[in-house]
Amino acid sequence: MNATSLQTLDAIKAYWATNETPIYFVSPTSFNLMDLDRWVNGLRYISYIDTFDGRHPKMLIPNRSISPTFDHLEQINQYLLGHKDVVDYLDHREGKVVFLFFDSELEAMCKAAGLEIWLPPYETVKHVDSKIITTEMGNEAGVASVPNVMAKVGSYAELVALATAHDLGTSWVVQTAYGDSGKTTFFISNESEYADYAEEIEAEDQVKVMRRIRCASAAIEGCTTRCGTFVGPLMSELIGVPELTPYEGGWCGNDLHSSGFSTVIREKAQAMTIALGDVLYNRGYRGYFEVDYLIDLDTHEVYLGELNPRISGITAMTNLSPFSQQEIPLFLIHLTEFSGVPFEVNPSEFNAKSL
Repeated sequence: MNATSLQTLDAIKAYWATNETPIYFVSPTSFNLMDLDRWVNGLRYISYIDTFDGRHPKMLIPNRSISPTFDHLEQINQYLLGHKDVVDYLDHREGKVVFLFFDSELEAMCKAAGLEIWLPPYETVKHVDSKIITTEMGNEAGVASVPNVMAKVGSYAELVALATAHDLGTSWVVQTAYGDSGKTTFFISNESEYADYAEEIEAEDQVKVMRRIRCASAAIEGCTTRCGTFVGPLMSELIGVPELTPYEGGWCGNDLHSSGFSTVIREKAQAMTIALGDVLYNRGYRGYFEVDYLIDLDTHEVYLGELNPRISGITAMTNLSPFSQQEIPLFLIHLTEFSGVPFEVNPSEFNAKSL
């Protein structure tokens, strides 16, 4: 493959259709990047769970004579990369790897195996993943969060004093810096509710205390690159549906239909995502990311919820959306950014079509 500058989406599409570099998606399942192998020659899936029941020709499921117990997804990926079947399968000369979740141990394993990770460095991802840092980046980008204050909270009395001083009302949402938002987001309106979460809140050096609003949730993915930030379609989110999630407040899916939001809200969310992407790039982060927004049902304001610096739960929907199938999947932009091949594609046309 040559290094001629790619200047159109069709050129990017053709480039990856003839790619010969092995690219491995190592993850518990192939779900997040499903169907990308149809666009990217050389893409292979290495998974713990076979979502295609042995019928996918580009998937490796290592033999499991035993079933280890895992505490988190990164451990599954460590198990996969260390498995003899996988070691024998990988091309250690020029292979590239992408993950849903990874850590410093996986970085070390890839380096030892001669594999290049096509994601930002883990330390950069971890820094950006903080809900506190996300709020700061939003402020820098001019993307407002729900009215809030970030501070140390050592008691219910301190929480009330902070909320009063910053006009946050009498019912609040408190978030810690890291963790699944369904497990580290606390809804508090009295001392009894505070007591349920006091240990987690008071253990933090700083938490985010927000005014509680009546809202709808939305999600959107972007890809920040040297050419600017490309953005996919806006989706509504399903949160806390008891039949679909094991805990209250947990994310459990998305819905994609353009009429779900007004044109004004879609345009606003896209502009906010582009602004966040530009700040991310200036801070050393590049590639794929996802943003959750909160839409105030009383004022129609769109607020920043959280930012996930990674492939996310909606990545499959973004890349399988009618828009992406008509143009190119957003993840091809991510791969192009990390491939090193020169490209000069203005994201404005892509973004206009994704609304």
